[in-house]
Amino acid sequence: MINYVEGYFPKDKFQRIIFQYVPQREDKAAALSLHLTSREKLDIGRALDNPANQSALQLLLQTMQ
Repeated sequence: MINYVEGYFPKDKFQRIIFQYVPQREDKAAALSLHLTSREKLDIGRALDNPANQSALQLLLQTMQ
């Protein structure tokens, strides 16, 4: 669906920024649910420390300026 939307905007007006959730422990990955445990919420928050997510966050902040 994102590819479809990208086709309608000039490249300088639409930018896709991807964040990834990589669990701290593979056997303890967060469920695909809106009802997350405290541990799952912390694990998702820690995913922001992932280098790829740090790059995506920097790109998002630059885009917002």
